Amino acid sequence: MRYIPQLDSLRAIAVLLVMISHWIPEKLLLNRLPNGRLGVDIFFVLSGFLISWILIVNKRKANAGTGGMRSVFTSFYIRRSLRIFPVYYLVLILLLIFHNATNTSIASSYPYYFTYTSNFYMFSLGGWDGIISHFWSLAVEEQFYLVWPSVILLIPERFLLKGILATIIVGIISEYSLLEFPYGLILTHACLHSFAFGALLAWFVTTNEQKLDWFYRLLKVPAVIAILYMITGLFYGEIYLFMFRTFSSLLALFIVTFIVVKSKTGKLDKHWFWSNGILIFLGKISYGLYIYHNLIPYFTYGFLERQGITVSDWLPFKMGYPVVTIVNFLLTIIVSYVSWKIVEQPLLRLKQKFSYVNASGNAHTPAN
Repeated sequence: MRYIPQLDSLRAIAVLLVMISHWIPEKLLLNRLPNGRLGVDIFFVLSGFLISWILIVNKRKANAGTGGMRSVFTSFYIRRSLRIFPVYYLVLILLLIFHNATNTSIASSYPYYFTYTSNFYMFSLGGWDGIISHFWSLAVEEQFYLVWPSVILLIPERFLLKGILATIIVGIISEYSLLEFPYGLILTHACLHSFAFGALLAWFVTTNEQKLDWFYRLLKVPAVIAILYMITGLFYGEIYLFMFRTFSSLLALFIVTFIVVKSKTGKLDKHWFWSNGILIFLGKISYGLYIYHNLIPYFTYGFLERQGITVSDWLPFKMGYPVVTIVNFLLTIIVSYVSWKIVEQPLLRLKQKFSYVNASGNAHTPAN
């Protein structure tokens, strides 16, 4: 379960796509694609791959007589909690304390956010919830983490692939059935196939690695179809209403598979793009970037407004928005990095105390 730095680069791409979708006007070519939806689906596929990889490997070690299945459950949930909860709940508490300064319903809807059910809240609301609307995807991921370990760890080995394929089918059917419901696609069962696509790759890596190259070649066809679908959507935007998550998840699955296959050969070790130090750095702090990226601009623009400054008047030719966007980007990186160093990284060191155990009884730290 080696660390693959190029997957951090992919995390960076995913979070940058989300930031573009929220920060750049849709009329500009850069944001004509549904970048945010694509970025979120990349995160879902990547999570499904890494989490399933960890669970499958440690399930087999537990079955080999090391530690037991209960210890795998315990280690998984403690490690996930240390990774996800601190920053998330810190932000929620601060927003709740200063709720009068935000355009959210946090003062009344906090039970949904604190229980990771905000996606259900927004679905029932029929709309977004201001600067914390993007937390819906964190709720979906947490709900996935709540259920998926039981699926992987408890299902008999011979039925594992069938279980993953069944989950893909359920997700695709759910996406299709919810297309006509406003905000229906933020419900967890409409996202299941994204996670399960990643789990399918994890199954090949851990169970049938000799066919991994075949799987990679097979994915080229749906990846090309997905790309053509998105290019067509630049001119006919309404097609994005139809099964976009399935197409984007297949494209994300191809990219993750490409990285996994090529990293095994060392071909990406010095690649100018995938091994770019800046992208890898942004990928490492991508959780903070995702959490904070909607908060920073809200307070920045609020500060400028209180100073009586009209953003478009800063520079001639209405260049003020790009300038402020760059400032917001730099501020978001700074806040995310400080959060990583002060909050996330120290707590992540505690994960070593809850490491999974390999077949020889030695502590083993997984890739995620």
